[in-house]
Amino acid sequence: MDFSIFLILIAISYFKPIPFPWKVPAIAFIIIIYILYFYKDLKPIGLGQLRWKETLLWGAAIALTIVVGVSNIFNPIMERLLDHQVDVSAYGPLKGNSEFVLDYWWKAMISAAIAEEIFYRGFTFYFLERVFNNFKYHQHVIVLLTALYFGFSHSFQGITGVLGIMVAALVFGSGYYLSRKNLYALFLAHALVDSWSLFSLYKGGISLFF
Repeated sequence: MDFSIFLILIAISYFKPIPFPWKVPAIAFIIIIYILYFYKDLKPIGLGQLRWKETLLWGAAIALTIVVGVSNIFNPIMERLLDHQVDVSAYGPLKGNSEFVLDYWWKAMISAAIAEEIFYRGFTFYFLERVFNNFKYHQHVIVLLTALYFGFSHSFQGITGVLGIMVAALVFGSGYYLSRKNLYALFLAHALVDSWSLFSLYKGGISLFF
């Protein structure tokens, strides 16, 4: 049953007629209903009891690692080595457009910060753990596989963008396990990262070191 629902969710993720930002939230809604039906709570996908202090600490640590390590160190290095900038044109006219950025921000919070984490981390980790449960290094394999999948799902950003997203996903996935599967922390981290990214693009690109 888990395998069937997983395939259905992947199929929905590639179903173009569902417009942004409602596609991934629709997937997240299906996941929540599915998990609640079989388990009566959401703990299997990292939504158990909210641990405030841990959530704030891990959320901030994960976000800081991605903003500094990926956005401001890894991505600029890859752009120079590959002579190819991250392609953000698909997000629309963000530079100097406050009305568009504010409208895009709340949509990103729903679709990316919350729904993507429920799908790509919470449920996908739950599913893959059942697949690789008997494998000694299953957590490492799961983090790597989900990073690859998450990265290629952002192929519209070009090769440099895909690589950066993969590294960010490695941080998200590792943070999920290190925080004892605290998906709330990943909600916060993703929200902080996307808020910084949108603000940076609005300002025309902000770099901490380069």
